[in-house]
Amino acid sequence: MDKIELPGTIDAVQGLTVELPPDVKPGPVKVTLEWIDEDEQAWAKWVSDSWSREWNDPREDIYGLEDGKPINEPR
Repeated sequence: MDKIELPGTIDAVQGLTVELPPDVKPGPVKVTLEWIDEDEQAWAKWVSDSWSREWNDPREDIYGLEDGKPINEPR
């Protein structure tokens, strides 16, 4: 069984938010919560912000939505 560690946040209405890497496949999972101290929270925020910037980078948009093929592929 594979395990990965991800930063997450619990909001005021008991919702859990986790940023998943793109290679995570759909399916059932088991979630374990571990509260972290302030130093770890700073690290988790840094990771979350880094991933957010990376995933929103328009240079990563190399595949078309219509057919899933590379945008600059010779036709």
